Amino acid sequence: MDRLSSVSGPCDAGYFCSLSGGVEARPNGSTAGFGPCPQGFYCPLGSVNPISCPPGTFAGVILSQASTDCQPCLAGFYCPTKNTSRPITCPRGHYCPTGTVDPSKTPCPIGSACPEGQFYPKPCGAGYYQDQ
Repeated sequence: MDRLSSVSGPCDAGYFCSLSGGVEARPNGSTAGFGPCPQGFYCPLGSVNPISCPPGTFAGVILSQASTDCQPCLAGFYCPTKNTSRPITCPRGHYCPTGTVDPSKTPCPIGSACPEGQFYPKPCGAGYYQDQ
């Protein structure tokens, strides 16, 4: 086959090729518009642009290839926006179960304590209360 008359193939999964004129399946990012899929995104085979992981998920590594590489946000943390690469610690006064997008939607209930990084409301022990 004449190498000048056809393309060799698509960009590999885990990489993106957003401009014409690509010369490799696994670009290293030294040329603008081509490179490894960044954190917070995934790039299936033939990606023109990286695809954002949705809110409530994160991708903390480069070269993610599929939507399944976007992990649910960890318990005790939240992932408020698309393309999150590093989960944020749940603030005190709230709890953040797995996949939390907005901790303001899970305030600590009366009769419980929720220190920073809490993933479930901790009921007050015998002899203690919390009325706020």
